[in-house]
Amino acid sequence: MSLAGGYLSTYRGLSSRVWILALVCLVNRVGSMVITFLSLYVANEMGADVEVVGRVLTAHGAGAVVGVTAGGALVDKLGAKRIMVASLTSNAVGFALISRINDVHWLMAAMFTLAAFGEAVRPANTAALAGAARAEDLGRSFGLMQLAVNLGVSIGAGVGGLLAAVSYTALFYVDAVAALAGALLAAFFVRDAQQTPRAAKTGTEASRPSGMALLIGGQVIVSALLIQMFTTAPLYHNTVNGFSERRVGMLVVVNTLIIAFLQVPVAARLAHKRALRVIATGLIGFAGGYLLLPFTARYSMAVVAMIVLTLGELVIFPALNTHVASTAPPGETGRYMGMTFAAHASGRLLAPLIGTLVYQRLGPIYLWWGCAVVGLLLALAYVLAENGDRRSGHGAHLGQSA
Repeated sequence: MSLAGGYLSTYRGLSSRVWILALVCLVNRVGSMVITFLSLYVANEMGADVEVVGRVLTAHGAGAVVGVTAGGALVDKLGAKRIMVASLTSNAVGFALISRINDVHWLMAAMFTLAAFGEAVRPANTAALAGAARAEDLGRSFGLMQLAVNLGVSIGAGVGGLLAAVSYTALFYVDAVAALAGALLAAFFVRDAQQTPRAAKTGTEASRPSGMALLIGGQVIVSALLIQMFTTAPLYHNTVNGFSERRVGMLVVVNTLIIAFLQVPVAARLAHKRALRVIATGLIGFAGGYLLLPFTARYSMAVVAMIVLTLGELVIFPALNTHVASTAPPGETGRYMGMTFAAHASGRLLAPLIGTLVYQRLGPIYLWWGCAVVGLLLALAYVLAENGDRRSGHGAHLGQSA
């Protein structure tokens, strides 16, 4: 079998509903290029210093916590489709209006509001996916979703880097059009359905401190580490290493193209591995990438650092999402996904605030070293938790459907 044929066979058998949801996700992520370049926009276009950049990013993160928490709860009551359409429509309106804001304080308020409404699409989309996928296809379906996310970010970063070099304002309008396209796709092609029944178990990972509590709490830290890749790292490459917006955007393209080509094959290869150990392995990749960042004055080394960071990201998030979806009680997938996305959004909230503060007060090198140390310590915590689960006869593999 050819390489392409083997790659495509990984997706074979997934339902059309899963593919439609992945397409909605793809379009939504293409329309998120403003977020990728927000730190550069605030610093270069609005003339703000690094700490002000951090406050704007934190405002967006705070709104995201509200959006994913409320969105996850509303999905179980109103249905995923309604939440997706409403959230994406609000993004379309919000991006168009924000393009006209020139004051940084109004921008902070606007970014909070945009995220509070717009981020509700995330738990809605993943809850709908959990309901649309067959139990045995859950891991592959989340792999496809992660592929859609990263392809969307890749396209958005590539196009966004070109647009930012000409006009940052254009980013907002292109994002607004993409969000509207996603809303129309969801309105006409997505349908709500009962989630695929999965047996509930007593004493599952979702009910034990080493399971859901570690996944939720750990994801705050994991997300904070990830977000540095797209907030302080671009700032570092632009202001310290002297890379242009186009070259910074191409680093994001490197990240997302690697995931696009390797996400599903790697997910299939890891299907029988234990979830917590897979997450720990990804965190070691994060640590390695951050240890390389101080040595990225040459663009080739910046590419190497991004590759190492990406390999960590590649395995962490499908493992987290699959594990949570497979252990959520019946009828509560939306709420549980909302909890995990709230944890992710909390990391996004803390990351720019702490990251820019350390960056400004101590210097970027201390930030990169700190990220590496935190990643290694969290990896150790996951390994210890997984060993405890194994001794007690609990724990899950990524291929399990609970």
